[in-house]
Amino acid sequence: MNQRWLEISVTIGMDEADEVSALMSRWAVGGVAIQDLYDPEALDDPQPTGHCVVSGYLPEDCNFESYRDKLLNALWMLGATGSEELRHPREAWVDESVWSEEWKKYYKKTSIGPIDIVPAWHEFNDSNTNGIKVLIDPGKAFGTGLHVSTRQAIHNLLEVGVKDCTVMDVGTGSGILAITACKLGAQRVLAIDNDYLAVEAALANILLNECVNGVEVECGAIDSEARFGSTEKQYDVLVANIVASVHVELASSYLSYLAPSGVLILGGIVDEREKLVLDAFSGVSMDLISRHEKDRWVSLMWRRIGR
Repeated sequence: MNQRWLEISVTIGMDEADEVSALMSRWAVGGVAIQDLYDPEALDDPQPTGHCVVSGYLPEDCNFESYRDKLLNALWMLGATGSEELRHPREAWVDESVWSEEWKKYYKKTSIGPIDIVPAWHEFNDSNTNGIKVLIDPGKAFGTGLHVSTRQAIHNLLEVGVKDCTVMDVGTGSGILAITACKLGAQRVLAIDNDYLAVEAALANILLNECVNGVEVECGAIDSEARFGSTEKQYDVLVANIVASVHVELASSYLSYLAPSGVLILGGIVDEREKLVLDAFSGVSMDLISRHEKDRWVSLMWRRIGR
């Protein structure tokens, strides 16, 4: 029997889409979809209205009520400074086949420099590629390549260069950053996520991209020394596209896995929380070598000085 999913949707302005989708992704373990809205009167030349529908999906399982309550509460709190619609989300049950088709409707090819992020089910002509094709099926994990913070992280990987480097991807989600690093020539990549659904999606995408020999996936958290070994196992590049509060919590853990002269890439930071992340790394032997901001999302990149 197909599993049911609760669809929680809000109609908001496009300028709020990234923040709302990132917030939803914390609790909507079935994924988040964004649908642009067009003027229905302009049939011959559809014009965007500047609004969109953001939908989060929750599976009907033992944790359903807890996740639903946390998601609705988070939307209510965000509604204090954003659209009033956030305090009045719509709820509807859909079965698994409908849920899976929703992803396919809203997930399109995205080009980021020489990288083409392509839906696994998309008919793709190799002659049209910019150079490197990354096939992604989001599965039940957030990270399709469309989110601003994901694009920023890929730009950072391109900027620093990971050819022949060892790379750790913390909070890998669909595995998009780990796979990208592998295809950019990384010597070895370790992808970590504490959500088993994300690990399943990442493993499937790694196989799809024929990166099995270059990317290893683990389920757990990097602050668990027993899980990922001692600080002697360090990486040339550590990338984490999560949220500011987690970056602050894991600051010392990031450093324990970062090699001397290694590069730390942190994404998923809303501009108003950037200072919290910067403060967490103040006094540490690190040089801030890059900062990118777009649509209120910030990515930061440091290089470690010595040990």
